[in-house]
Amino acid sequence: AHWADTHSLRFLLYLARRLDGLPVMLLISTRSGEPGADPEVWTHLATQPFVHVIRPGALSEHAVATMLAAGLRQPPADSFAAACQAATGGTPFLVHELIAALAADQVAPDAESAPRVQRVGPRTVATATLVRLARMPRGSVALAQAAAVLAGEAPLYRAARLAGLPEDEALPALDGLVG
Repeated sequence: AHWADTHSLRFLLYLARRLDGLPVMLLISTRSGEPGADPEVWTHLATQPFVHVIRPGALSEHAVATMLAAGLRQPPADSFAAACQAATGGTPFLVHELIAALAADQVAPDAESAPRVQRVGPRTVATATLVRLARMPRGSVALAQAAAVLAGEAPLYRAARLAGLPEDEALPALDGLVG
């Protein structure tokens, strides 16, 4: 639904409000940071009392190993899977990008190749991150840069001020980074 227009999102909100108590489930999936998604409607939808928002966490080392085995057509060594999980942080998109780069470079998923992931991984992850940052809502990149400068636990208002973002743009920018 991250590509839905505002009218369609408002209809989903209208529909969701009328389903409470019925044996019906409305499942809506979205990826934050996509252009066009109306953050106000998403906020109203997500804060309904009967709505359960699920935010998947990072992939485990075992899950990364499963993806590696499928993508490289052979089971990886434990140290190789650990290196891949560390290089990507367990983000499925980044794991997929890393697998594509490893396959293109014909890197064997063995223990001897684990250090090579550190060379291939960061370059691939950096490129994928730059592409993703370019698609984020206005202010997300500036907020990320401000957070990097603050280097630690900083309140959103402080990072937004450093990024030069108005208060009403800070939360959508943060949502673009978190998703």
